[in-house]
This record gives sequence, C-alpha cells and structure tokens, in this order.
Amino acid sequence: MTAYRSAKALVVQTPREGILVREFAPSEKLRVIPPGIDLASWDAPAGDVPNDLDLPPDYFLFVGRVAPNKGLLLLVDALAEMEPADRRPLLLMGRDWGEQQAVEARARSRGIGGIIRFLGHVEGPGTYRAVIRRARALVLPSEWEAFGLVLLEAMAAGTPVVATAVGGVPDVLDGGAAGRLVPYGDVKALSEALRETIADPVAVGQRTAAASTRVRSFDWSETTARHVAVYREVLGR
Repeated sequence: MTAYRSAKALVVQTPREGILVREFAPSEKLRVIPPGIDLASWDAPAGDVPNDLDLPPDYFLFVGRVAPNKGLLLLVDALAEMEPADRRPLLLMGRDWGEQQAVEARARSRGIGGIIRFLGHVEGPGTYRAVIRRARALVLPSEWEAFGLVLLEAMAAGTPVVATAVGGVPDVLDGGAAGRLVPYGDVKALSEALRETIADPVAVGQRTAAASTRVRSFDWSETTARHVAVYREVLGR
C-alpha cells in the first residue's frame, strides 16, 4: 500500500481496472492508458502468409495461453452444442499451460475431437497475423482478462470477435459494439454467438466495421505519447 500512496501517478489499462484500484489507491493519481499494438504491421496483409501450417479453409480461433482460466472447456462445449452443419474446426494458437490434455479429453467426450487442433506457439509475426486474419472469428471465452491484447489484433485484422464480458473486455469492445459479448460460463450464449458468425453476416459485419474504426485509437504511437505525457507530468515538465 505504501508504494501506491507514494507514487505520483498510477497507470491502469481500462476504466474498469481503475474502479478496482480505487479500492486501495488514491483515485486522483489514476491515469487510464490502454495497451497498444503496431497498427502499421497489420495494415500490410500482403506479406502475411501461414507458411506450412495447412490451415483449414474456415475455422474458429483461440489465441493465448492454453490455461484453465481461459474458458476453453466451455468453448469446446459450446462448439459441441452447435448443429453439425454449423460447426467449424477450432484452432488454438499458444503454448500449453497445463490445459491441453483436459481440452482434448473434453472434445473426445463430446464427439468433436477431430475438429480441435493445437498450433502451439507460432513463430514469425507474419505467420501469426495470417492465422488471425483467416479465422471465421477469434474467440476469447476467458474467466477474466485485465485487457485482452489479442482483441486489438483481431480488430486490426478485420476478424470478428466473440468474447466473454469479463474484466476489461467490454471496454476494449466498446460495450459490444465492436465484438459480440457473452456472459462467462453461459455455454448456450457462446454457442449462439459462434453460430451467428455464420448465420448473420450483416450483424457481424457491422461490429467488425466498428472494430476496425475503434482500433485506430489503440496504435502504439498513441500509447507511447500518453505514457510520455505522464512522465512529463510527474517530473513537472
């Protein structure tokens, strides 16, 4: 607590995080500065290729740690609840943090083990971006996310987003205007949101267009400038 009270400024990622920090830190010291991404790298898709990953033509995508708090068992259940004609392969891109075996077992028990694929850690930014660009939707079913940086990457790629309304995610997705939000733990709602990415291209297109506009304010140059402004403020310059 001493560090919080002696600091001249406290930087949080979202207004929602600021509400939590106000419980134990002086509110007048809080500055909201969201993370950013290098939008220039996402604005040049021509050089982004998936190399030898042999991606399916249409798939749902999760990006992040394959960990218990990411809601991946719920995602498998939601995929299993879909009509077989609406299902798409589910690709998981990221290192295993102890949950892969559980996900595989759940998929087998639900009869969809054959459409779950783990890509692991993908080397090369161009390959990484290509996987996100080609997805039907990026799905982030987490129990908690302070921000969810991968959401910005999907928004910059023009990839629709389905995510749980937890932590800072609603702030990033502008309350649902820039991506479909569902309650954490609601398998039916998640399944319906996945189905919508196939059945309702108008609604999906509207949110994706809003996301493409919104993400422009999260460019790394803007994040850097706001941090520099805080440094100058605390230094009295």
